[in-house]
Amino acid sequence: MQAKTLKILVSLAIATTGLATGGAILTLAQQSLETSEMLVSQTTQTALPNLPVTNEVELEVVAELPIRPSAVVKTPDGRVIWTEHFGAPNPNRVHELLPDGTFRDYPAGAQYESHALRIDSQGVLWMLDMGGNGRLPKLLGWDTTTETLVKEIEILAPANEPNSSMQDFVIDESRNLVVIADTAGGSEPWQFNPALVVVDLNTGESRRLLAGHPSVQAEAIDAIIEGQPLMITTNRETGEQIPSRWGVNGIAIDPNYEWIYYSPMSSTSVYRISTRDLTDTSLSAEELGRRVERYGDKNIGDGLMVDTAGNIYNTDLQYNAIGVTDAQGNYRLIRKDDELLNFTEGFEPAADGYVYVATNQAHKSIFFQPVDGGVPPYYLLRFRPLTPAR
Repeated sequence: MQAKTLKILVSLAIATTGLATGGAILTLAQQSLETSEMLVSQTTQTALPNLPVTNEVELEVVAELPIRPSAVVKTPDGRVIWTEHFGAPNPNRVHELLPDGTFRDYPAGAQYESHALRIDSQGVLWMLDMGGNGRLPKLLGWDTTTETLVKEIEILAPANEPNSSMQDFVIDESRNLVVIADTAGGSEPWQFNPALVVVDLNTGESRRLLAGHPSVQAEAIDAIIEGQPLMITTNRETGEQIPSRWGVNGIAIDPNYEWIYYSPMSSTSVYRISTRDLTDTSLSAEELGRRVERYGDKNIGDGLMVDTAGNIYNTDLQYNAIGVTDAQGNYRLIRKDDELLNFTEGFEPAADGYVYVATNQAHKSIFFQPVDGGVPPYYLLRFRPLTPAR
């Protein structure tokens, strides 16, 4: 397979959910929408409050890319795997970064339309295919050591709904399950029902949880990015748009697999629920909802990660920054960079002590704009967290 060229700024020796939408929502995005809600002019410039930046972490560029990445992981044996953003036309969106500064499709010859990636401690690459266009969303487990497919699980109804947009996910290796953030759900155009989806990797069974709970719902707030409210283009021909407000998107699990942390993209709060409660099938929906805790403040963001000290890292989309909610619930910006952190997707900690992250200017893509305004390069980055994250 022919390799593609990109620029590597850091050697591979020092050498990953998001915002995206499922195929069902991509189809909807091409349809017109009747709405009485006043649209905000894209020419309006809205200033954000000035927030201090502590600069507690340093960013390192792993690679510059000519196409948008959405996730990046590093395998236990040191390979960097990344996936393209959902709008990519390629039949296989997963790639391996090569030592000579090129990348190739990974696994070789496969066609996986995956948006989110995770790597487990055994070197199994977990890929979440969002589905759409007649395909069900599914989880794929690829053993990066033996180069074999070890698991393939389709996510069926009622866990999967017509508007489902299976976003980021986490792996609970102690219970052998996956928890997915479905940022949309529901069945009517642009009327969403977000939820968490728990997938048992042993049985393949899925459960849809916390649907309708306030902790997974978008707040009535707009994301202001580069001075303008983030909008969704609902009709390509007319340029019709609505405010971009999304439910549960960022999701993280602590290193001891005791807590799931999550937040809607359009939210000023981080929530958590114990993995014990989330997997307790004897709890009613009401009982489970009462077990949810508000952990602290945050800004609008896409991905989350938690370290061993209980710091929750947020891809702060409005400030082109990395934010942290500490164990006392207080939020601060620990790094800001208008170029490198220009719409940052989810985090993935690696065995080398670094956290890997992709940035992609997704707010300039055709899902949000009538014409794609993204300007390469897009970045794969890494940084050392405040305390270890695994």
